[in-house]
Amino acid sequence: MSAPRAAGRERGPGLGPGPEPGGSTQTSHRLLAYSDALLSIIATVMVSARRREAGREGEAWGSRGGSR
Repeated sequence: MSAPRAAGRERGPGLGPGPEPGGSTQTSHRLLAYSDALLSIIATVMVSARRREAGREGEAWGSRGGSR
């Protein structure tokens, strides 16, 4: 007969024996790094699109076209 397992420690096949200390911190850092990378990509695409648009119109990048 096998020994009873501790409640809450069994996670299923391939998932390991249980949560590691600091595991949620590692997950938080991973999620933060992912969202930072995603925001950087979005910002780069937006700036690139604006520069392309300004180049087609013949205006300097960043000018709004209004004179004061």
